[in-house]
Amino acid sequence: MELVSRWHAPGSSKGWLLVETDDVASIYAHASEWGASLNMTATPVVDDEIAGREAANNWRKDDKTSQQ
Repeated sequence: MELVSRWHAPGSSKGWLLVETDDVASIYAHASEWGASLNMTATPVVDDEIAGREAANNWRKDDKTSQQ
């Protein structure tokens, strides 16, 4: 897991980490290390290229289904 960046909200306990990994379990392991001290939410994200490709694939499936 590679740390890309961190952000903090001044005057609060909120913060965000952006990490890159091919191993989702490593995110769980990192969150578990801090579990007793912090509440964490992990949200997977993808870049525009992946999102566009997957959306196009799903739309093609929908078009084929509606034509039947």
